[in-house]
Amino acid sequence: MKLVSKIILLLGALSVVVKFSLAVDCEKTPKNNELRLKKDMLCTYDKSVRPNGGSKNATIVKVKMVVKSYDYVEYNNHINVFVWMVMAWTDDHFKWDPREYGNLKTFYEMSDQIWMPDLSLYNGEIQENSCETTNCVISSTGSVICVPPCKYSGHCAGSFTRWPYDRQNCTLNFGAWINTGEEINFVPAKNSVETTDSLLNHEWKLVSISMKKHDGSYACCPNQTFPSLRYNFILERHASIFTVYLLIPTIVLFYRDSTAIIGILALNTIIVRILMGLECDVPHWLSSPVDMVKDSAAGKFVVDPSKIKMEKMEEGAEDDTAILVEPKANDHKNTTKWNFVASLIDRLVLII
Repeated sequence: MKLVSKIILLLGALSVVVKFSLAVDCEKTPKNNELRLKKDMLCTYDKSVRPNGGSKNATIVKVKMVVKSYDYVEYNNHINVFVWMVMAWTDDHFKWDPREYGNLKTFYEMSDQIWMPDLSLYNGEIQENSCETTNCVISSTGSVICVPPCKYSGHCAGSFTRWPYDRQNCTLNFGAWINTGEEINFVPAKNSVETTDSLLNHEWKLVSISMKKHDGSYACCPNQTFPSLRYNFILERHASIFTVYLLIPTIVLFYRDSTAIIGILALNTIIVRILMGLECDVPHWLSSPVDMVKDSAAGKFVVDPSKIKMEKMEEGAEDDTAILVEPKANDHKNTTKWNFVASLIDRLVLII
């Protein structure tokens, strides 16, 4: 344990040394073109000041959401999304002539060292929403592009009426936490939502994502606006597993315990009893199919499997005993046929 503590302490000290070694020293003039560029750009820079803050023009921030993964939590109707929030704006402070810095047209700076738009989720859990610090690309034209990885958790209007074939509608509402629309204007970038590299979710299918900007005009503040970007997620449950393990057994149990089945069985019993007591001739349209089924192996097995072996054993003795046995009465033959029909119906009902 002592060795582990020493290693952690050493790594912490090393990270501090590296951080200070990479920091811009505003007192010295570095010979390295990139360090000289950073010195000129950052030593007189205040990250708390909004770009073009002295003018009446709002800072236009283009926003694009790249969805990497998502999950829906049913017990509290929340959607959790992990996204890359691509944000781009122009800062006149970061403009320079590349020829003065060895033809350098871009440099990188950590997002916590420059001004960042306060894009916040209005309808989410504050403690669950966070964006990590990342490198931003700063160009000689004043263009700043940052792509922080963020995790957001927002409320959904959950509905389980059609479970397990339900769809959930979730909305994430983003906007500036402090600034008005006259100070920071969030606008959707071209192709404002991207899901091509999103990880598959085995429980929920992402049907669609749509984005719409709301101007945020309210009666309380006629001279100010509070615009927001609303991302609407439509999720559909993968219901195949529920169909196999829940719906099919439910249907089987329903038919097994249904009152209708009891009625069918009772009706079958009555019909079988009536048929077994009939002594009249079997109709010709029924007699031929009955004889065909009766003589087949399948018919003998369904009605009485023991008859297959018994009849084979009796085939050889039939000729010898034919003279001794009196011919069966016609009514007995009819009764035998009706008994076979009754037995066949009874077996078919049992199978069904």
